Amino acid sequence: MCGILGIITGPKSDLLDESRVLKMRDTMEDRGPDGSGFFRHAQITLAHRRLAIRDIEHGQQPWISQNGKYAFVYNGEIYNDDEITQSLLENGIQLRTQCDTEVLAEAWALWGKECLDRIRGMFAFAAVELRTGKTWLVRDRVGMKPLFYAVIDGDFVFASSIAAIRMHPRFTTQPNLATISHYLQTLRITLGRDTVFQGISTLLPGEIVTFHYPDLSSEFYWVPPTQTAKPSLSFEDASAQLAESLKQTVQQHLKSDVTVGMMMSGGVDSNTLATLIRQESGSKMTGVCGGGVNNPPANEAGSDFEFARTCAAHLDFDYSEVRITSEQYLHSWQSLVSKFQSPLATPTDAIIFNIAKHLKQFCGVALGGEGADEAFCGYATQHWSGNDFDRSRDSAQLSAPQQLEFQNGLNQQYGQNTFTSLAEHYLTANGLVPWSAQKALFRPEYYSDEIPQLITSHYQQMFDAHGEIPTAEKYAGVLISVNLESLLRRLDTATMAASLEARVPYADHVIIENAVQLPHHYKIDIAPSENSPWLNSHALSERGSLRSKRILRSVASGLLPAELAQRPKMSFPTPLPHWLSSDWQPWIKEKLESSDFANSLFRPEALAEVANFPDRLSLWKWPLINTVIWGDQCFD
Repeated sequence: MCGILGIITGPKSDLLDESRVLKMRDTMEDRGPDGSGFFRHAQITLAHRRLAIRDIEHGQQPWISQNGKYAFVYNGEIYNDDEITQSLLENGIQLRTQCDTEVLAEAWALWGKECLDRIRGMFAFAAVELRTGKTWLVRDRVGMKPLFYAVIDGDFVFASSIAAIRMHPRFTTQPNLATISHYLQTLRITLGRDTVFQGISTLLPGEIVTFHYPDLSSEFYWVPPTQTAKPSLSFEDASAQLAESLKQTVQQHLKSDVTVGMMMSGGVDSNTLATLIRQESGSKMTGVCGGGVNNPPANEAGSDFEFARTCAAHLDFDYSEVRITSEQYLHSWQSLVSKFQSPLATPTDAIIFNIAKHLKQFCGVALGGEGADEAFCGYATQHWSGNDFDRSRDSAQLSAPQQLEFQNGLNQQYGQNTFTSLAEHYLTANGLVPWSAQKALFRPEYYSDEIPQLITSHYQQMFDAHGEIPTAEKYAGVLISVNLESLLRRLDTATMAASLEARVPYADHVIIENAVQLPHHYKIDIAPSENSPWLNSHALSERGSLRSKRILRSVASGLLPAELAQRPKMSFPTPLPHWLSSDWQPWIKEKLESSDFANSLFRPEALAEVANFPDRLSLWKWPLINTVIWGDQCFD
């Protein structure tokens, strides 16, 4: 795991001083504390920070291919490097190291972009043709590793972090208001390729960006496949295939020359993964669960801690717990925003960071359960809510009393019972601070109706790209494209701040591809005992009638005691609403009143109202305070 940096200097620009480049590179020291590198050739400047995981003695970057044609900087892990190495040997290429960096470089030198079809792993890298300066940026299929870029006065600049790009002396820092609005609504810190800074873009998952001065272009080498049911594959056979595929994936993800540990949440995803790890490794492992705690602590019966502890005892793991107070969380929160110069994506970022710091004492790599909820429909309400949209447009099959109850349920869940488009419904179902509140929050010169129209159009295009499939299946596809990438970025940010490599077997592209193509009802359906299946998704979820992650729970049932295999979905616990409305209330009020950034972007009277929100709206404060912390640090 590493931090990469590159500057392809335009013909009319001067090369940056090496000292400046090294300062840009070293903003990413946490991503690579084990070594650093610098390379310059003509108008090409590359730099690298290394976190040594495989072939510790070798793999220093930037890396030059054996034929002398390409230079590379690379961040990630290739899990099937053994089979790629065999193919290279068959083509007469002898490798000098056991490092996957060399495997990637020689694969690109031999096959070009076609090598990506062979690679299974997580990665973000740049390949630069030394003769011409032509540069290819590549990001892995689901967005496990980040990569940002900008064109600054003719210079093409790319890096693993926004902070490195912003240190370019000719970069002008300006907020991207549409992306900030999108963040307040969805907690997603990017809008397509746009970041919270104007002029800094992110590669999308599965994308190749090509720069050959002055032209910039992009293409996709992978997109999630369209959902296609396999009626000939029984649920039992599909479950057996998934179990075998997960075993193989875990085997690959255990490859490491440093100690591997695990982040444990006590949920079915984590428990299943922990069991497979124990089986495939044949040895004990360090497992850590973490969460925010009140003082005095609440009753922990049924908590993540209890179930993670039970699973660890069942597997004979070396287990420990990280308990974060409101004061510790607040410090970690502000530190992460400062380090990565973006608002936090979720409230659990700071929890994961503290778990990672603890694990780093024992391990260099940690496995986690991200990806299972997106692949196997673990968000019961969200994954079922597409049915609400369809029924809101055609409820004729319901009786008059059923229609009335359904409409009332929509009003309670969404605040409305009609929707103009899929995108409007999706954003309402998955939104936090709605457009109407944002319009009252922003100063009028910084907000217009064009912003929600732009964001809604962006989502509608994603839905349209899925073609004619049921709405709930479209929602599942968009959650993979948007939600998964956001959670993986969150995981990368939080673990890299602790110099710990995180791996996520459920987000392996082979697992994702197979999951997408399963019949939807293999992943989520309504319990046969439910006598009112026409109710809205929230009501069905509250009644315990939505059976989420069916096929994964089936696999888990063959591996674990029932109490661990069937536990309802949770996450690393964080008493965030309580902290926002009590412990942090004086700090929030002072922050909103004193922040120059906040009072320049938002209406002061609206900020005062937010500071005194009732408990039921306390979570609205979360993205707003994140935005203010970020703005104060980046626009002082």
